[in-house]
Amino acid sequence: MTGAVDLVYLDDHGEAVVADFKSDAVAEEEVPGLVARYAPQLEHYARALAAALGLTAPPRRELWLLRLDRVEPADRVAPGD
Repeated sequence: MTGAVDLVYLDDHGEAVVADFKSDAVAEEEVPGLVARYAPQLEHYARALAAALGLTAPPRRELWLLRLDRVEPADRVAPGD
């Protein structure tokens, strides 16, 4: 499997976060489905990052919806949901 993480950063509390940028044109009511669709990808990124950096837990996951100018948490969605 290959992929590229768009952004990894430390939040204001020093916790690692992995973010993926999406430029999909979506309506407000489509956001939950979009987050669910990309959650497994972010889960893979988070696990790989945790292993690479020796983190005790996977980082928080976020989906940055560029056209809506907002950030959606993606760590509350279990893969396959």
